[in-house]
Amino acid sequence: MRTRRPMGALEEHVMDYLWTVDAPAAPSEVHRAVAPELAYTTVNTVLTRLWEKGRVERTRKGRSYVYAPVRSEAEHRADAMTTTLGAAVD
Repeated sequence: MRTRRPMGALEEHVMDYLWTVDAPAAPSEVHRAVAPELAYTTVNTVLTRLWEKGRVERTRKGRSYVYAPVRSEAEHRADAMTTTLGAAVD
């Protein structure tokens, strides 16, 4: 199995937003809510990378995609805690 790189700060903010909305979100919506001071393309790139890492799923909607988390926040946090505890010496 390929080791995944941990999420960066912007990826965390994007995931936090996706976990709070009840439906898949378009990149423009994520951009407005998470980082309007950044370029739209930056947020779109982060969403694409999260999709490539298997953390979000994307569905075609018109000419674009909408994104939704693959796992719940609780599942993600539990996995991160398990990984951290597994790496601990004691």
